[in-house]
Amino acid sequence: MELCVESSLVDPPVGFQFRPTDEELVNHYLKLKVLGNKAVEQMSPEVDVHQLPPWDLPGKINELSWTKSDGDEWFFFYHLQNKYPQSKRSRRTNDYGSWKPTGKTHEIRTQDKRKILGLKKILVFKNGQSPKNGPTKWVLHEYHLNTDLMDNVLNDQSDVVLYCLKKKPYKEGKEIQRLRRPTQVSLLCLKKAAEAALTRLMKSTAQVSLLCLTRATEVSVTPPMKSITHVAPMH
Repeated sequence: MELCVESSLVDPPVGFQFRPTDEELVNHYLKLKVLGNKAVEQMSPEVDVHQLPPWDLPGKINELSWTKSDGDEWFFFYHLQNKYPQSKRSRRTNDYGSWKPTGKTHEIRTQDKRKILGLKKILVFKNGQSPKNGPTKWVLHEYHLNTDLMDNVLNDQSDVVLYCLKKKPYKEGKEIQRLRRPTQVSLLCLKKAAEAALTRLMKSTAQVSLLCLTRATEVSVTPPMKSITHVAPMH
Protein backbone atom coordinates (compact mmCIF):
# COMPACT_ATOMS: atom_id res chain seq x y z
CA MET A 1 0.00 0.00 0.00
CA GLU A 2 1.28 3.44 -0.90
CA LEU A 3 2.41 5.35 2.21
CA CYS A 4 3.28 8.69 0.74
CA VAL A 5 1.09 11.60 1.78
CA GLU A 6 3.37 14.58 1.60
CA SER A 7 1.44 17.39 -0.06
CA SER A 8 -1.41 19.30 1.52
CA LEU A 9 -4.81 18.03 0.57
CA VAL A 10 -7.21 20.14 -1.42
CA ASP A 11 -10.93 20.43 -0.71
CA PRO A 12 -12.69 17.06 -1.07
CA PRO A 13 -14.82 16.51 -4.16
CA VAL A 14 -18.57 16.83 -3.91
CA GLY A 15 -20.13 13.68 -2.47
CA PHE A 16 -16.86 12.43 -0.97
CA GLN A 17 -17.23 10.25 2.13
CA PHE A 18 -14.37 8.99 4.29
CA ARG A 19 -15.28 5.34 4.89
CA PRO A 20 -12.04 3.34 5.28
CA THR A 21 -11.98 -0.32 6.30
CA ASP A 22 -10.37 -1.54 9.51
CA GLU A 23 -7.34 -2.74 7.55
CA GLU A 24 -6.95 0.64 5.84
CA LEU A 25 -7.26 2.51 9.12
CA VAL A 26 -4.49 0.47 10.75
CA ASN A 27 -2.18 -0.38 7.87
CA HIS A 28 -2.33 3.03 6.21
CA TYR A 29 -3.47 5.97 8.32
CA LEU A 30 -2.27 4.79 11.73
CA LYS A 31 0.98 3.53 10.23
CA LEU A 32 1.60 6.91 8.60
CA LYS A 33 0.99 8.62 11.92
CA VAL A 34 3.48 6.52 13.92
CA LEU A 35 6.05 7.04 11.14
CA GLY A 36 5.78 10.78 11.72
CA ASN A 37 3.78 11.82 8.67
CA LYS A 38 1.96 15.05 9.58
CA ALA A 39 -0.14 15.29 6.40
CA VAL A 40 -2.31 12.37 7.51
CA GLU A 41 -3.64 14.56 10.32
CA GLN A 42 -5.60 16.50 7.74
CA MET A 43 -7.76 13.42 7.33
CA SER A 44 -7.77 12.42 10.98
CA PRO A 45 -6.68 15.18 13.40
CA GLU A 46 -5.12 14.72 16.81
CA VAL A 47 -7.67 15.39 19.58
CA ASP A 48 -7.64 14.76 23.33
CA VAL A 49 -10.55 12.40 23.96
CA HIS A 50 -10.68 13.44 27.63
CA GLN A 51 -10.77 17.18 27.03
CA LEU A 52 -14.39 17.22 25.92
CA PRO A 53 -17.53 15.13 26.46
CA PRO A 54 -18.27 12.84 23.52
CA TRP A 55 -21.18 14.96 22.26
CA ASP A 56 -18.77 17.90 21.80
CA LEU A 57 -16.02 15.90 20.09
CA PRO A 58 -17.62 15.89 16.58
CA GLY A 59 -17.50 19.68 16.38
CA LYS A 60 -13.85 19.76 17.44
CA ILE A 61 -12.90 17.02 14.98
CA ASN A 62 -14.71 18.73 12.09
CA GLU A 63 -12.97 21.99 12.98
CA LEU A 64 -9.54 20.41 12.53
CA SER A 65 -10.25 17.82 9.84
CA TRP A 66 -10.11 18.10 6.07
CA THR A 67 -13.17 15.85 5.87
CA LYS A 68 -16.27 17.34 7.50
CA SER A 69 -18.52 14.56 8.73
CA ASP A 70 -22.21 15.26 9.26
CA GLY A 71 -23.07 11.61 9.72
CA ASP A 72 -22.45 9.25 12.62
CA GLU A 73 -18.68 8.58 12.39
CA TRP A 74 -15.69 10.80 13.23
CA PHE A 75 -12.00 9.81 13.08
CA PHE A 76 -9.11 11.21 15.13
CA PHE A 77 -5.73 10.30 16.66
CA TYR A 78 -4.95 10.25 20.36
CA HIS A 79 -1.90 9.63 22.55
CA LEU A 80 -2.82 7.08 25.20
CA GLN A 81 -2.21 8.19 28.78
CA ASN A 82 -1.44 5.89 31.70
CA LYS A 83 -3.96 5.74 34.50
CA TYR A 84 -1.13 6.03 37.06
CA PRO A 85 2.54 7.00 36.61
CA GLN A 86 3.81 3.45 37.14
CA SER A 87 0.81 1.69 35.61
CA LYS A 88 0.42 0.23 32.15
CA ARG A 89 -3.35 0.60 32.27
CA SER A 90 -4.73 3.34 30.07
CA ARG A 91 -6.69 6.25 31.43
CA ARG A 92 -10.40 5.86 30.70
CA THR A 93 -12.10 8.44 32.96
CA ASN A 94 -12.52 12.22 32.81
CA ASP A 95 -14.67 14.96 34.33
CA TYR A 96 -17.68 13.94 32.23
CA GLY A 97 -17.73 10.19 32.73
CA SER A 98 -15.74 7.15 31.64
CA TRP A 99 -15.03 5.05 28.57
CA LYS A 100 -15.71 1.43 29.48
CA PRO A 101 -14.33 -1.42 27.34
CA THR A 102 -17.01 -3.82 26.16
CA GLY A 103 -16.82 -7.12 24.35
CA LYS A 104 -13.63 -8.81 23.27
CA THR A 105 -10.58 -7.37 21.50
CA HIS A 106 -10.68 -7.98 17.73
CA GLU A 107 -7.62 -8.87 15.64
CA ILE A 108 -7.17 -7.02 12.35
CA ARG A 109 -5.38 -9.26 9.90
CA THR A 110 -4.11 -9.10 6.35
CA GLN A 111 -6.40 -10.39 3.63
CA ASP A 112 -4.62 -13.76 3.65
CA LYS A 113 -5.13 -13.90 7.46
CA ARG A 114 -1.46 -14.69 8.07
CA LYS A 115 -0.36 -11.50 9.81
CA ILE A 116 -1.94 -9.45 12.58
CA LEU A 117 -1.84 -5.80 11.54
CA GLY A 118 -3.35 -4.48 14.72
CA LEU A 119 -6.13 -4.69 17.28
CA LYS A 120 -9.52 -3.06 17.75
CA LYS A 121 -11.17 -2.43 21.10
CA ILE A 122 -14.71 -1.13 21.61
CA LEU A 123 -15.52 1.33 24.39
CA VAL A 124 -18.88 2.75 25.51
CA PHE A 125 -19.16 6.10 27.28
CA LYS A 126 -20.90 6.09 30.64
CA ASN A 127 -22.14 9.41 31.89
CA GLY A 128 -20.63 10.22 35.27
CA GLN A 129 -23.48 12.59 36.09
CA SER A 130 -26.10 9.86 35.77
CA PRO A 131 -27.32 8.43 39.13
CA LYS A 132 -26.75 4.90 37.89
CA ASN A 133 -23.74 5.76 35.75
CA GLY A 134 -25.60 4.30 32.79
CA PRO A 135 -24.20 3.84 29.27
CA THR A 136 -24.86 6.41 26.57
CA LYS A 137 -25.21 6.12 22.80
CA TRP A 138 -21.56 7.18 22.24
CA VAL A 139 -19.07 4.46 21.24
CA LEU A 140 -15.36 4.47 20.43
CA HIS A 141 -13.53 1.98 18.21
CA GLU A 142 -9.91 2.08 19.39
CA TYR A 143 -7.33 0.91 16.82
CA HIS A 144 -3.84 -0.22 17.84
CA LEU A 145 -1.01 -0.85 15.37
CA ASN A 146 1.16 -3.96 15.60
CA THR A 147 4.52 -2.18 15.67
CA ASP A 148 6.40 -5.51 15.73
CA LEU A 149 5.95 -5.60 11.95
CA MET A 150 7.56 -2.17 11.52
CA ASP A 151 10.90 -0.43 11.71
CA ASN A 152 11.65 3.24 12.38
CA VAL A 153 8.73 3.84 14.73
CA LEU A 154 9.16 7.22 16.42
CA ASN A 155 9.33 7.01 20.20
CA ASP A 156 6.89 9.88 20.68
CA GLN A 157 4.36 8.16 18.40
CA SER A 158 4.50 4.63 19.82
CA ASP A 159 1.50 5.24 22.10
CA VAL A 160 -0.74 6.65 19.36
CA VAL A 161 -4.10 5.06 18.65
CA LEU A 162 -6.70 5.89 16.04
CA TYR A 163 -10.26 6.43 17.20
CA CYS A 164 -13.51 6.12 15.33
CA LEU A 165 -16.24 7.88 17.29
CA LYS A 166 -19.73 6.55 16.62
CA LYS A 167 -23.18 7.61 17.70
CA LYS A 168 -25.62 4.75 18.01
CA PRO A 169 -29.11 5.30 16.63
CA TYR A 170 -31.77 6.34 19.11
CA LYS A 171 -33.95 3.63 20.61
CA GLU A 172 -37.04 4.10 22.70
CA GLY A 173 -36.41 3.72 26.38
CA LYS A 174 -38.45 1.57 28.72
CA GLU A 175 -40.26 4.61 30.11
CA ILE A 176 -41.58 5.64 26.70
CA GLN A 177 -42.59 2.06 25.97
CA ARG A 178 -44.39 1.93 29.34
CA LEU A 179 -46.24 5.16 28.60
CA ARG A 180 -47.34 3.84 25.22
CA ARG A 181 -48.54 0.52 26.60
CA PRO A 182 -51.91 1.83 28.02
CA THR A 183 -52.76 3.28 24.62
CA GLN A 184 -52.01 -0.02 22.96
CA VAL A 185 -54.14 -1.86 25.55
CA SER A 186 -57.00 0.61 25.06
CA LEU A 187 -56.90 0.13 21.31
CA LEU A 188 -56.92 -3.63 21.76
CA CYS A 189 -59.94 -3.44 24.08
CA LEU A 190 -61.71 -1.10 21.67
CA LYS A 191 -61.04 -3.51 18.81
CA LYS A 192 -62.41 -6.46 20.77
CA ALA A 193 -65.49 -4.48 21.81
CA ALA A 194 -66.15 -3.49 18.20
CA GLU A 195 -65.78 -7.10 17.07
CA ALA A 196 -68.20 -8.27 19.78
CA ALA A 197 -70.75 -5.58 18.84
CA LEU A 198 -70.47 -6.54 15.19
CA THR A 199 -70.98 -10.21 16.04
CA ARG A 200 -74.11 -9.40 18.08
CA LEU A 201 -75.44 -7.21 15.27
CA MET A 202 -74.89 -9.97 12.72
CA LYS A 203 -76.65 -12.51 14.96
CA SER A 204 -79.55 -10.14 15.53
CA THR A 205 -79.86 -9.43 11.80
CA ALA A 206 -79.77 -13.14 11.05
CA GLN A 207 -82.52 -13.83 13.61
CA VAL A 208 -84.75 -11.08 12.21
CA SER A 209 -84.20 -12.34 8.68
CA LEU A 210 -85.05 -15.89 9.74
CA LEU A 211 -88.24 -14.74 11.50
CA CYS A 212 -89.34 -12.77 8.43
CA LEU A 213 -88.63 -15.77 6.21
CA THR A 214 -90.61 -18.07 8.50
CA ARG A 215 -93.62 -15.78 8.53
CA ALA A 216 -93.47 -15.36 4.78
CA THR A 217 -93.44 -19.14 4.39
CA GLU A 218 -96.42 -19.57 6.71
CA VAL A 219 -98.43 -17.04 4.75
CA SER A 220 -97.60 -18.70 1.43
CA VAL A 221 -98.68 -22.20 2.53
CA THR A 222 -101.95 -21.25 4.34
CA PRO A 223 -104.98 -21.94 1.98
CA PRO A 224 -107.26 -19.02 1.30
CA MET A 225 -110.49 -19.00 3.28
CA LYS A 226 -113.76 -19.58 1.26
CA SER A 227 -116.35 -16.87 1.45
CA ILE A 228 -119.64 -17.86 3.14
CA THR A 229 -122.89 -16.51 1.65
CA HIS A 230 -125.69 -15.94 4.13
CA VAL A 231 -129.06 -17.32 2.82
CA ALA A 232 -132.19 -15.92 4.35
CA PRO A 233 -134.77 -18.48 5.49
CA MET A 234 -137.90 -18.87 3.38
CA HIS A 235 -141.28 -18.17 4.95
